[in-house]
Amino acid sequence: MNVSQIRDRIIQISHNEDAPDTALKSKALDWLNSAYHELIDELMPLLERQLKTTVAQTVTAGQTILPADAYRLVLVRDASTGKVYKEQSFTRIKAEENSAIDGTFWLEGQTLIFAGTAPETVEVTYLPTVPELGEEDTEEDIMVPQQFHSALVWGGLVWSAIYERGLSTQSELALFQQKWEEAKQRVRQSMGIRPTYSRSTRHVDYL
Repeated sequence: MNVSQIRDRIIQISHNEDAPDTALKSKALDWLNSAYHELIDELMPLLERQLKTTVAQTVTAGQTILPADAYRLVLVRDASTGKVYKEQSFTRIKAEENSAIDGTFWLEGQTLIFAGTAPETVEVTYLPTVPELGEEDTEEDIMVPQQFHSALVWGGLVWSAIYERGLSTQSELALFQQKWEEAKQRVRQSMGIRPTYSRSTRHVDYL
């Protein structure tokens, strides 16, 4: 299923609507993206190996600006010597002796600031922000195995109830949540991530 197909299926179930207007399509895409990022966060222990990005950054006056798409730092090291720098809080760095702060840095927003002696160039390894899904995106743009794309329907339905209170009954919401948790577990297991056990063990019936 591509993005528009998943979104439309969410709308069919949540609103019993086969010809939604633009506003409803937009809202449903938000529900889908919330579910998508929830699932991606849980899959990150595996996905980070293929998402890791390394760039060379010039250091000026002891500072360098992280790439705009940087979500989480993995490693910072001197591009010339290979020396690894460790992140510390600004408060802790200021409390340390000068000899103890060499080889450390702190972050202020997207700015990486070195304490002590700064390198001239660093290699920054980071995890990029996973982009939002767009309605024109294909199956290949979804970072989940294709056989599990329909599982995102359940997540979208759960998030529809969060965004729009009263849209689903309590029994419907309970069903959506159960199916979503079961679906996520199936995805994790298929990708080799240690399963998270829950009270429910029933098989997931994909849409």
